Amino acid sequence: MHKVAVVGGGSWGTAFAALVAENIREKTSVFDKQIVLWAKAEVVDGEEIAHGINTGKRNKKYLPGVQLPENIHCTSSLQKAIKDADILIFAVPTKYLGQICADAAQYATNPAVALSLSKGFVPHDKTFCFPSETIKRYFPEAAVSALSGPNIALEIAHRFPAETTLASADDHALGLLSSLIQNSFLSVKPHKNITAVEAYGALKNIVAVGLGAASSTGCPSNTLAVILRKGITEMVLFLDLFCGIKDTSVFLEPCGIGDLFVTLLAGRSMELGRNIAKKKEAGAPEIQAEHTAADLHAFLAAKNKTDRFPFFTAVYNAVSGKTDPESFVSLVATPNPL
Repeated sequence: MHKVAVVGGGSWGTAFAALVAENIREKTSVFDKQIVLWAKAEVVDGEEIAHGINTGKRNKKYLPGVQLPENIHCTSSLQKAIKDADILIFAVPTKYLGQICADAAQYATNPAVALSLSKGFVPHDKTFCFPSETIKRYFPEAAVSALSGPNIALEIAHRFPAETTLASADDHALGLLSSLIQNSFLSVKPHKNITAVEAYGALKNIVAVGLGAASSTGCPSNTLAVILRKGITEMVLFLDLFCGIKDTSVFLEPCGIGDLFVTLLAGRSMELGRNIAKKKEAGAPEIQAEHTAADLHAFLAAKNKTDRFPFFTAVYNAVSGKTDPESFVSLVATPNPL
């Protein structure tokens, strides 16, 4: 019988734990009936998040208004959360993933399967790696998979129809995790190329920031279409040059065009682009796309390839305050093809 632990008590980690907790109620011959969720020690309205989830079945800060299943147990002790689990699910920002994996590796008892819900790049050894590669480095014996798609946490928690891409080179892991995740409202689309799936999951945030910045200037629709096409072109070029992936069919999967669309429609990366100037105000929350843009630019600069990626470079310059949105549009929305 498989025991599941979800590492990360933010909005997506909590929503995913709720999804899995509901699913396993009908699969207790395969999965332990209780899901363990790790949330960092954080106090909200005088109550620690873990205590609020255990007593009231609510995560007031990260998933407000959602009643969580009874078979979720939350703890702020990483050791207690994962010590007996053989399926580890990581739902933490990429900037913290390496350290959390290092800590978790001290307590885990050889998990058979690990799943990444994180999107972005993980800085490593003067370059970057994808979340699944980080997890594999700390859990070399585990079959590592990645989930990516148009999956807004609150919508999943409210059971609105959706689909997602589940990627792994391991057939057993694909089957086991599909059984754990798929249900009547969430369709799981399996894929073998985990690198392509994670790359699109990271790069779509950069495209969304660019479109957001352009839209904040009152850019007309035709010009926005030019900018969007150039962003997608650089996504495809990146996979070709640095991942050796020439097959663009994965872009038609939920992790590609589906995730890009929902990010443009309702994602925080799009909002970051619209509010680049405001984002620099004191106390403004960090957004994953900022780190992704910086990590991507550092990688391209180290490879002397920034000239091949004018869109990505322009987004980085806008996010880092080196240019304003108007300059971004003039740099990117030129009539010349990439």
